[in-house]
Amino acid sequence: MDAENEYEIKKVRDAIQTIETIQSMIDVSAERLEGLRTQCSTSAELTQQEIRTLEGKLVKHFSRQLVIKASFGEELRRKLGDVPRLAQWLRVVGLSPDSITAVCSRVASLETLRERSDHEMRALLAGARDEEVLRLCRAMQRLRTYIEALGRGEGGAELQLFWDSWERTVRASPRAPRARHANADHHGTPHNKKGGKSPPTPVAKRKQPSTLPPPAALTKSRSHESQLSVRPDASDLSDNSQSSAVGTSEVTPPASPHDTESEHTPLHRPLPYHNNNVSSDAL
Repeated sequence: MDAENEYEIKKVRDAIQTIETIQSMIDVSAERLEGLRTQCSTSAELTQQEIRTLEGKLVKHFSRQLVIKASFGEELRRKLGDVPRLAQWLRVVGLSPDSITAVCSRVASLETLRERSDHEMRALLAGARDEEVLRLCRAMQRLRTYIEALGRGEGGAELQLFWDSWERTVRASPRAPRARHANADHHGTPHNKKGGKSPPTPVAKRKQPSTLPPPAALTKSRSHESQLSVRPDASDLSDNSQSSAVGTSEVTPPASPHDTESEHTPLHRPLPYHNNNVSSDAL
């Protein structure tokens, strides 16, 4: 008799531990599901696949809790309290806070909600959107389907247990336009520091082909000539004349004494006339 009691006590303790372990898994999966529905692009196929996978896992977790809890007496039910949690299940389904409050005010537990028909659940959500009513009805159908599979010993069977709980009206990737707008503000026209309106962005104009101006006419001035050439003095001219005379004497001899005398005469002085000199001596 004592051995039988110990076995029952151990069985109850193991059941409670199993339900608590499943509850921890529900908490993790439910938080991840909420993150996918609110922080990721629900129009992406990969996100939808992840949501469906988590929905199927959560249906299995809640179903196992219900089956384990139903296999024991009233004493175990009192120890477990509100597990599985009705409000958490409704959040997993995808109901709004107002709809969750409306259902919890009329239904005490998930076991009671499971016994309600689709028509009764529509009455519970009389003021909710049609999309929320459809989610709840489909999710409860998936829950009943897997509980029946567990009763037949077919818990490992491949079943479609998802109900697509994401919002259809939310635009995909809501953060991308905000990021582009922030980049445009950062790299765009700077704001007016005095609080006024920022200047409008100028309209891009077509660049006109530019031509080089015609070359300016060169002018010649006295200052330029003075910089380009330096007037030689008398000594330089004398030296130059002597060097030129030497060079010319090697090529062509002087034709007359008059030409020889002119070689020693500076260039800037007029040449004397020999006829005049002779006539003056005669006088």
